[in-house]
Amino acid sequence: MKKLLSLTFSCFLYISGFSQTRVIDVDKEGVDISRVFYSIGGEPFVNVKFVRLVEGTPYFREEWLKGSVILSGGRVYNNLSLKLDLYDNEVHYLDDKGVEYVASTPIKQVAITDRNIEHVFLHSSVLPANNFYSKPTWYLRLSQDTVSLYKYFNKQVSESKPYGQATAEQQIRTQDKYWVLYNNSWIEIKKLKEAPALFGDKKQALENFLKNKDDKTAPMDQRLVAFINHLNTLVQTAK
Repeated sequence: MKKLLSLTFSCFLYISGFSQTRVIDVDKEGVDISRVFYSIGGEPFVNVKFVRLVEGTPYFREEWLKGSVILSGGRVYNNLSLKLDLYDNEVHYLDDKGVEYVASTPIKQVAITDRNIEHVFLHSSVLPANNFYSKPTWYLRLSQDTVSLYKYFNKQVSESKPYGQATAEQQIRTQDKYWVLYNNSWIEIKKLKEAPALFGDKKQALENFLKNKDDKTAPMDQRLVAFINHLNTLVQTAK
């Protein structure tokens, strides 16, 4: 009991936006990862759905990556080996024996580090006025300010049976969808060139930005972040 109390207080830390959050770093000596299992919960993962997958992936990244999760109650677990399933909207993690589990406890944030870049996903249940998708899902936060930008990975599965084969092959294709939280309303940006018209009196200034400062050689994520950053500048200047 004394050891448990000592661990609890030594791992206490305030995380911005989540007051009274308890942070547990599972890589530090003396932290038993089995406690993570009891807190996050879960069942051993058995892949029976995508046994003939020949193209695409249900995950954000196919490989295991280091990351952290924030449970719905606010507790944080760092340095976990994670995969984020964006088809079934599940969080997978490894226990200390390398066994794969699917988390059963509600999680509101997942942060995954890939090539020194942290990708933060928020569960739809914690986003304001999120009613554009009927099932619970995950959104990648690309930009957070007065105007915020999120990315949704729409995973679609198709099957085809090659000639002479008894078993159908599966393909997963991903369609990127971009959503902006603007004036407490959600706006989908389907095409960047059409985006200025979605923001009322900012249209002309945004069209000028796309004409003169948009880097058309950059990935779409970067172009949209730059666009939203400029929109934030316009909004804040108008105040």
